[in-house]
Amino acid sequence: MKRWKKQPMEECPRCGTQETAQHVWVCKGNGASSVWESSLNTLQRWLVSVNTDPDLQHPLISHLQSWRDQVLGPTFTPLHLQQLIDDQMAIGWNRCLEGWLSVHWASAQQRYYNISQKERAEDG
Repeated sequence: MKRWKKQPMEECPRCGTQETAQHVWVCKGNGASSVWESSLNTLQRWLVSVNTDPDLQHPLISHLQSWRDQVLGPTFTPLHLQQLIDDQMAIGWNRCLEGWLSVHWASAQQRYYNISQKERAEDG
């Protein structure tokens, strides 16, 4: 906010720690957790609205939450998504928020679209 000249100081207005992009995502100051939860809920609704593979939705949301809480991620990952999760962990979940996604997200989603399209063709 200081760089954008929206506030005169570098400190987070919620907790007083130096404000960086990553800090904004992990801040536990007054009201920050409710903003994070609201953002994850918005993301979840958007994922549903664009027909994201349900098998991708849960790992994405749960790993982002685990990253923010600085705890180990979920212990169960569907086998067909393990490489995707491993790659994203190597890239970083903070990088996911910056748009740095494993290429495996797209291929897993495309696989879901292909299966869904085939099922609709067989039903119709």
